[in-house]
Amino acid sequence: MILHAVAESTTRLSIWQRIKRNIGDLILESSLLQTLCCYTSGEIENFAVDQKIRSEIRASMREHAGYGFQVNCVEQSTRDIFNETGYDLCDHSQLKVANIGIKRTFKEWDSYFLKLGINPLKLSSDELLPACVVPKFAASMALHLRAKLGRLAPNEANMLLVEREYLRVARGMHVRDVDIVSHQQFVLNAVFGEDLLDHIALTRSRLPAWMKWAFDVPSLNAHPQAC
Repeated sequence: MILHAVAESTTRLSIWQRIKRNIGDLILESSLLQTLCCYTSGEIENFAVDQKIRSEIRASMREHAGYGFQVNCVEQSTRDIFNETGYDLCDHSQLKVANIGIKRTFKEWDSYFLKLGINPLKLSSDELLPACVVPKFAASMALHLRAKLGRLAPNEANMLLVEREYLRVARGMHVRDVDIVSHQQFVLNAVFGEDLLDHIALTRSRLPAWMKWAFDVPSLNAHPQAC
């Protein structure tokens, strides 16, 4: 049995893409060119952060993450994030308050936290962190929505559908309001704009006519219909 990676680990740029990227880098590094192109340094910084977040979301989407003891990969990701960073997306830290006065043996406490998938050492801190964007959460949510709703065309109706389902899932998990709002657009971007996991499987759709002719690649005229 042979296993194949679902997506390439790095994006290979064509010669023309590399030329364009070099021109873009030149503009980003020159304040004079930025002024001539009517672009501010603030927007350039925002663009750089957006590029980094999108790259980290793609990297997280390539991870073969499981559910653990949780209902779905999103719930598992919130616990992993809390255990690894202490950033609490879903009020996991409230377990400390909920268990005040409850007595258990060491073995019972270990079993309790193991079942929840929570690191009890993180509960000892009451520090409130500033709101952050967590690529792992956005990636797991995008994958969950794609797995549930399938591939959708980027039209207004489908965007409203995905947005409503995202809000329903997030509220059902008691994700903090600030985290729901701050991750919302990144999740929508990933659902409709990220083709990382489809890219290899859809290679034939991007082949030039001469390659389709040379390798006898058939064309499937499949168009979804509604009536």
